[in-house]
Parts: sequence; structure tokens; C-alpha cells
Amino acid sequence: MLNERAVRRTLMIVGAVLLLVSLVLTEPQRLADMAVASVGAVMLLTGLYLSRRAERRTAEKAEKEKRLLAVEPDRVPEEAELPKREPFDGEG
Repeated sequence: MLNERAVRRTLMIVGAVLLLVSLVLTEPQRLADMAVASVGAVMLLTGLYLSRRAERRTAEKAEKEKRLLAVEPDRVPEEAELPKREPFDGEG
């Protein structure tokens, strides 16, 4: 099974190489050259979009965990009586 991170990285690298080669090194003069440049640009932008989306999803997950873990523990006021426990709780 392919790793999502590897797919994003591959899309960005291959797209950037296609874009660089087609625009800088070969100077697009034909329709096929422009198509290769367009495919490279689309691959690069798709990889960047997927990376940004993954970062956002990770940040949201971390924020959710932070909110869940930041809950104050239950406290009994000093004036109140402590709850009584049965002497054999937990033994079974």
C-alpha cells in the first residue's frame, strides 16, 4: 500500500522536474511541450494542496487532543465531605 506522504512528495518532485525541464531547458514551442508543462504544473500544485491539507488535518487533530486533555479534574471543595467508598471496591 502506498504511503500518502510518499505520494505527495512524488507528485511535487515529478511535477517540479517536469515543469523545470519543459519550461526552462526545452522552451516550449509545440502544443505537446505546453501540455507537458501544464501536467507538471498541475502535479506540483496538487502535491502542494495535498500537503497543506494534511498539515491542516494534523493541526486540527492536535488541537482537538489538546482540548480533550486540558479538561480540569473534578475537585471537591474543602468544606464538603469526601465521598465514601465501599471497603471492597476494586477487588473481585
